Amino acid sequence: MAWLLFKATNRVPEWTTISVMIGFAIWLVFAKVVKLVPHFYRYPMDIRFIPVAIVFGYLHGFIKISALLTLNAVSRRVETIRGLLMLDRQIGEDVVNSTPSSERISWKGPSSR
Repeated sequence: MAWLLFKATNRVPEWTTISVMIGFAIWLVFAKVVKLVPHFYRYPMDIRFIPVAIVFGYLHGFIKISALLTLNAVSRRVETIRGLLMLDRQIGEDVVNSTPSSERISWKGPSSR
């Protein structure tokens, strides 16, 4: 986004480009810190973690975009796993149905003492 701002202000005086970039930097910091102000008010020693909070906020955004782009791949894996579980259940039912009832082990549940 900074590159786009720089390109958009390419044909204006240099002081305008610098002021736009400074405004953009202030906006970036403000947007990431404004929701943390109540925490910093209660715990003023944590102000030193503001750069970490800003970097984490942007990295977390990239992680969310990556998750969105790979959502379809995950849903296909879930369908594959669901299919395997259904197959396993069907095989288990076939084994139970082919075993004579006299050889089946039945479970009565936990005994009440």
